[in-house]
Amino acid sequence: MANQILDLVEAVRGRMTKLEKKNISPLIVQGVHERDIILDLRDQKINSVFEYEWVRQLRFYFEGDDLFSRCMQTNFP
Repeated sequence: MANQILDLVEAVRGRMTKLEKKNISPLIVQGVHERDIILDLRDQKINSVFEYEWVRQLRFYFEGDDLFSRCMQTNFP
């Protein structure tokens, strides 16, 4: 995930039109936000999709270096 964010930052610093930068900048902000959520869940040792902190964070998760968001209905037992 960190590499993907850095790649986007490098792209914005390179030669792009204002419109391209305007479109990519929110992706960087979203990526950093999602990464921070994942790290916070890890630090809190959240390990179940049924825990409140997981549910309220839209079910973000890492798979390798990639970050995914899964917005699904959670049915508590």
